[in-house]
Amino acid sequence: MVGGRIEWIDLAKAVAIIAIIVGHFTAFFLTVLPAAGPVFRFMDSFHVPLFFLLSGFCMSAPLGWERTLRLAKQCLVPYAFCGALCIVVCVFTVDGFRLEEHLFGFFYGAGAYRDHILFGDPAVVQSIGVLWFLPCLLFGKIFASLCLRLERFARWLPLAAAFAMFMVGALTAPLLFLPWDIQPALVAAWFICCGSMLGRYGVLERKGLRRGLQMAGALYVGAVTAGLFGDPMYCNSTYHQPVIDGIGCACAAVLVMGAARALERLPERIEHGLSWVGRNTLAIFCFHAISLAPGDYLKWDLLGLVSAGANPVLVLVGALVIDAALSIFLAWAALRTPGIRRIFGGKKVAPCSSGSSRQRPSAAS
Repeated sequence: MVGGRIEWIDLAKAVAIIAIIVGHFTAFFLTVLPAAGPVFRFMDSFHVPLFFLLSGFCMSAPLGWERTLRLAKQCLVPYAFCGALCIVVCVFTVDGFRLEEHLFGFFYGAGAYRDHILFGDPAVVQSIGVLWFLPCLLFGKIFASLCLRLERFARWLPLAAAFAMFMVGALTAPLLFLPWDIQPALVAAWFICCGSMLGRYGVLERKGLRRGLQMAGALYVGAVTAGLFGDPMYCNSTYHQPVIDGIGCACAAVLVMGAARALERLPERIEHGLSWVGRNTLAIFCFHAISLAPGDYLKWDLLGLVSAGANPVLVLVGALVIDAALSIFLAWAALRTPGIRRIFGGKKVAPCSSGSSRQRPSAAS
């Protein structure tokens, strides 16, 4: 316990944001670097569900109106600020930029480009990029709160209801693309409920149950990494085997949560650095989203270097290091700038409290 926070949770969030950055950049190199595929699939098997489970772990009770409004501010203010910056970046980097299409994608909350809203409909929705996570987290926690209220009838009802929401979100997404990340949020509600139950019932402290979940997670991560299962695409709720993905991703996140506890044994400076990253994932995530705003244009620029004869491994590693360092530096600077710091909540974002494990305030990171 450090400064009123549970240290391993910050470390787990640091692992999640690093996995997200690595996953985004390795996806650019899937066609030119054979090793990029397994690395991408490995990161993709757990990174987003890990964030959702940790958010649920820090949620000891269903949200009330006051906490819901606070969460909405924590999610939507950074979304609006960084979404505007993403659009500005696209104005200067994207050929044939059309403001009205990007504004529609911004208000739609589209995590990926879609060429239809209703199946067979030719309507186009431009992507806002990785910022989709913020409205998804907001509505996901609202949906999870509705599920958790069912616990008064039976302990198993919240998870049953949340898994039903997961299936609805996963199965309807190819047919109908709803605004405000409703379908990804239905999926997120399952992971958030799982995290809440893990924390409230001390599942991670039950050795046999914890090891069983982690073993299942290891099998799932291995199968996805090896290409035996199709990898999930969280931003538009694409799940090739929904039941397996829903359970497997949750177990994979539990596996990484256990590994994060081992990171507490790292040398103090490294641990403190990772812990700082974990405490400030919201700001780091948002600046990473801005750097990826050009989307395929950035991908083509990087692949252009490879076509010109550059080593693809060096280009990938260089892009990763530059993006991660830039995102962390901009987050550090923003959190020390009074006006901008308030957008990201400063150090008050997403604490898991000291004392009882039930005293965990809701958080947007």
